[in-house]
Amino acid sequence: MDPFILREKFQGARSSNLSSASLSGNILPGQGLEKAGKEATEGMKKLFDIARKRAQNQNVLDARKNTLKMTQDLAHAYNAFEVSAKPNSETGDFDDLLLKNGTPGTFDQVWSQKSSDIRDKYLTGDPSKDNTFLESSARPFQSFLIKGTMDSITHSRNKMVNTLTQSTDLALNQIYLYQGAKLVDSDGLPVGDGKVNIDDFMMDHSIDTKEAVRNIKELDIPEADKFNLIQVIKEKFAEGYIDVLLKKDLWESAEEFISKGVSGYVITDDPTEESDSPFYISPSKLISIRDRIKRSQAKLSGGENFEASLHKKNALVHSENGNENAAATSTAKVLELLKGKPPIFTDSFNAQKAVADSYNEVSTALTTTPLSEHGDKIDEFYDKHASGLAGAYTTASRTKLRSASADLRKSFNKSGADFVDLYDPSTRAAYIAYSEEVDPELQPALLQKAIKLSLDAQDRYSPGNKADILTIAKIEEFNKVFNQKESESKKIGLDGFHEYVKKFFNDYGEYGGKVLNELKDPQEGREGASSITKLKSEIGIASIYGNTRVFNLIIGSSKDAKALRKPENWTPNTLADLKTQLYSGFSKFYKSMGYSKFRDFGDSTMASVAVSYTLALARQKGTMDAADSDLIAETLKDLLHDKWSSYENVKGFAYTQSNVRYLSIPKNDNEGNAYAYEEATRALDHIRENPELLKNRSFLIPHMKVQFKDAGVFINSGDGSGFKLGVVNAIGKVELISDTLYSWDKFTAANYPKAFDYPETTGEIISEKLVGTINKARTPRDMIDEQPGGIQTEANK
Repeated sequence: MDPFILREKFQGARSSNLSSASLSGNILPGQGLEKAGKEATEGMKKLFDIARKRAQNQNVLDARKNTLKMTQDLAHAYNAFEVSAKPNSETGDFDDLLLKNGTPGTFDQVWSQKSSDIRDKYLTGDPSKDNTFLESSARPFQSFLIKGTMDSITHSRNKMVNTLTQSTDLALNQIYLYQGAKLVDSDGLPVGDGKVNIDDFMMDHSIDTKEAVRNIKELDIPEADKFNLIQVIKEKFAEGYIDVLLKKDLWESAEEFISKGVSGYVITDDPTEESDSPFYISPSKLISIRDRIKRSQAKLSGGENFEASLHKKNALVHSENGNENAAATSTAKVLELLKGKPPIFTDSFNAQKAVADSYNEVSTALTTTPLSEHGDKIDEFYDKHASGLAGAYTTASRTKLRSASADLRKSFNKSGADFVDLYDPSTRAAYIAYSEEVDPELQPALLQKAIKLSLDAQDRYSPGNKADILTIAKIEEFNKVFNQKESESKKIGLDGFHEYVKKFFNDYGEYGGKVLNELKDPQEGREGASSITKLKSEIGIASIYGNTRVFNLIIGSSKDAKALRKPENWTPNTLADLKTQLYSGFSKFYKSMGYSKFRDFGDSTMASVAVSYTLALARQKGTMDAADSDLIAETLKDLLHDKWSSYENVKGFAYTQSNVRYLSIPKNDNEGNAYAYEEATRALDHIRENPELLKNRSFLIPHMKVQFKDAGVFINSGDGSGFKLGVVNAIGKVELISDTLYSWDKFTAANYPKAFDYPETTGEIISEKLVGTINKARTPRDMIDEQPGGIQTEANK
């Protein structure tokens, strides 16, 4: 290589324009090459130093990051390890802590292995990186090791104390059995205070306590801990022996035992044995025991109270539950045992018995009393009995009644239908009569009678609350059938399924719309009912159509929706164009349902059904152009125009053509029976001009100072079964002004003769009010263009 080339490379820019040829004559042979080599070496060293420093800096950054992660891992692992080192929740014992080889180890040994494993997973095998990490992580790692060592001491101490506590509890259980057996006669009744040999009793106590104390002294724990533990064990044994006596109401013997124990009694025949007293009770515990003795004294004297207390308890429980015969038997035994005793005892029992009887009456009445009146009923119960000899028992009973009331309210809120089915006798009897009826002709009337009784009962319990028709179990049962999850509903085929659906809603009669709504949204108005099976939306929509062909096509196309919507099945842009034209065709219908929360018929679910329906029609006809105008016209006819008529409400304050409010009036019911929608349209016009025909004060709209005929609207109800009254306010929003539902099956000339007695002139505007009647001369494009705004695109929706 030419030396000058090296020189130029490592010396940088030249200071003149002289050529390399003119300069090369001034360089001695080998001189340029040697100098260039030195400069190259120096350059390489500098580059190496820079790279090494960069690597060191990167190692430091990586070490810090990994140290933080390791510390977090150690913290999580230590918390989990502490939990595993606690006593087993089922057995109460400490499970063995196992080393990696499967053998038991101490707390600190096991933790040392776990923490080392956590640290080691951050080692890479690169000495430069690992040394930097070990140096960075040393302090947090050592702190967790030290924590493990310190907690190991506590863990070992807790294990010893736990073992001692368990053995003490076992010994106390044996004491209850052994000493309790000594304090009853051959008939199982207490021997009585005068017959207890307290010296023998105290001897047994001394032997049991000292054996436990000797076990404690053998523990390898600090002396201060031993002393505290001995005091705890002494108190446990003393309290255990006292408890044996008080459970038999031998309070005089208990007082004698305490008196001798407090005086520091020592029982020993061995002069080498320590002479400290085996008896110890803390001052606070002694106060508690004395209070317990006072309560026992307030009952009866001596062991004779044991049998009386047992029968008294039975008498009160039976009375509370309304078991009159059993309560009478126990009451007679109590009164027999109280003969010859001070009157206060008989009077006290009679007072409690009266409270128990009253409790039964009130608790039973709560199940048939409006929820809002529960508080008054319970307070009345309390005021009646609280000032007598059974004051404490009355207070406890009031607490139970309040709890029962809260449970009833919770049950009602979960499902009002289930509640009245359980607690209302009339409702229950009506449903039983319906279930036992075998004549299909009589079943609908019986079912609807039971529903009315159920709704009336729910309204009594909670006036104004949303009443349920179906119980939760019925919703689950019906939706399994409707959603075709049961084999029986699949066997009957779509035609048979449609007949089943029509009969189902025919049986429910005027309640069909509400039943449909509960099947679709079972959680609405029910607390904690989100897990209940819901009716599929497409089945909810299909159920309103009486035409079996339409019903079957809705169900079938919805099931095949995924396959139908594959783009490769259709010509390009077909799906987008189809959705746009259908949206335009249904726009008035969407508007009529949009402000009534009739979700299945909103512009999401209904639109999806309409698209699938049209695609299924296209598949039947063997065409790949699903946006064909004839197909869209057939869908509009089947789903919209043959079923609904659109009634245009008044324009209200904020009128624009795109802001007109509509009411959708059904042309037929779900069985295909025609509805006089033209007459209903004229009646609505007549009502608008003469609101008093419906005798609804909401027509006055006083807060808006407007007339109903100017701003009022008829709007579809939430369950689609009728219409309600609303008003368009000053900002163009629809407000509901009345909760009254005017159902379509009741909105007839027979029920509203004055409203349907419209003048003949009303008929002149009928063609303007009715929209959607099929005219064979009209083209599909005409039907689409008639919608407000023509065809809506994504840009102008």
